[in-house]
Amino acid sequence: MKIDKLGGTVRTICGILCLLLILSTERVLSAYVGPKKKPRPLTAHEIVEQSQRKYARARFCKPRELDPAQIAHEFAPLIVEELKEKEDPPTPKMGVVDMARDRTLFQRRTVYSQTEMLQAGNQRLEQIYFLWAYEGGLRECFGTRDALLRGVRLILDPHGMPVLWEVLNDSNEDRIFFVAQSLEDAAKKQFGAALPGRHFAIERSIEEAPKSFVANVLEDGPVPMGPYVYVDSSPDRNITTVHCRCSPSQFDEAVETLEYHLEPVESLDKKWLRESGGVDLDKLLSPEPLDKLFRWPKLPP
Repeated sequence: MKIDKLGGTVRTICGILCLLLILSTERVLSAYVGPKKKPRPLTAHEIVEQSQRKYARARFCKPRELDPAQIAHEFAPLIVEELKEKEDPPTPKMGVVDMARDRTLFQRRTVYSQTEMLQAGNQRLEQIYFLWAYEGGLRECFGTRDALLRGVRLILDPHGMPVLWEVLNDSNEDRIFFVAQSLEDAAKKQFGAALPGRHFAIERSIEEAPKSFVANVLEDGPVPMGPYVYVDSSPDRNITTVHCRCSPSQFDEAVETLEYHLEPVESLDKKWLRESGGVDLDKLLSPEPLDKLFRWPKLPP
């Protein structure tokens, strides 16, 4: 009888030791494997499919009024972050990239901006970038957090009105765009109807620009302003659509309204982003000329 009890005890201890060994092995392997694979952003066709989806609950994020008056503030996006019905696990939050401590902090919501000129045909146009970071995964070997970089690029016409918006994902090969109705009308007038396999007149042929894709045409705003940018609640934090502020909202309930700080892109360390987050900032902020991506019409001066 004692032998049976002893045997049962030994088997229980062996089972516990085996379980501990398996768990410890997984932790060691994950440490050597390094960071988890980055989530897959939505493709162009998935963007179109989801662009009409309405969020049940959302968090509304806007720029702080106390930030200095500047063009970046005037065109800063109003970010609509979808929230899950049950926040378990919590929806990833926007943060500030803390390079000194090699992680993304979430106590200070920050959007990074950059303004510069670009050439479109024989015209010089202004473009503005807005970037922000979400928690993207845990590096068990270092205890650091990868940053998911999301954002939007605006192109302004000669009168300072936004006419093109590009979705910025740090690991997406497709180039997702939204264009103003006035820009699409100008392209149609100058170049004619959409090319085969395309939906809009402004798009080049699939052979010329295979990774460039216009998801939708947006209503022109009455005055210069930033867009609504909708970000879903998935771990990927995909931007599902971009809207003019004059368009009807695509969420039922705004649970809370938060403010974010505007900081210059120059405050980000490119080397740190590349090594810790896998983000090539130069590549992300150095797009091809508009003439190569679109049948870009001549805009009235």
